[in-house]
Amino acid sequence: MGQKQQDNESTPILLGFSPHLFSPPSDAKSWHVAMGFWFLDYKLKGWKPGRKVASFFQGKKRSPPICIDFGSCEREDLLERCLRVVKGLGERVVVRTQNATFQSTFGRSKNVLFVKDTPHEWLFPRCKLVMHHGGAGITGRILACGVPSIVIPHLQWADQSLWGEKVE
Repeated sequence: MGQKQQDNESTPILLGFSPHLFSPPSDAKSWHVAMGFWFLDYKLKGWKPGRKVASFFQGKKRSPPICIDFGSCEREDLLERCLRVVKGLGERVVVRTQNATFQSTFGRSKNVLFVKDTPHEWLFPRCKLVMHHGGAGITGRILACGVPSIVIPHLQWADQSLWGEKVE
């Protein structure tokens, strides 16, 4: 065995999932360590919602909204179907999207709010449910916030279905 291969055989590998959700693979070595989820540090200290976002969430009589966030797997047809279902239930909805055209496509409503850069750790605890694509990062953040979620996997070859099964 060459020196490079020997070095690789003992190089620590950090697995970005929680060992409380599932065990590492059976072929994992002693230097493979499940560390839990990794989160981006948005530094909520000093972050405040804008007037429009704050007013949408204010009021004790208002029911918390359902959040729809498909992150990097956002598709207009999927977003439209989810919005139709949530609006059909008479629920308020907040859509976290980077696509500015969605708001004009789906019309304006006092029960629908489109947000762009609202941090997950601020938004999710204020929602009754999150509908999402099941990526590892967003799933971990939702679990950390203790909010129920519905996983709608978009990429069948990725880990989204796996996270959907674990959330179920």
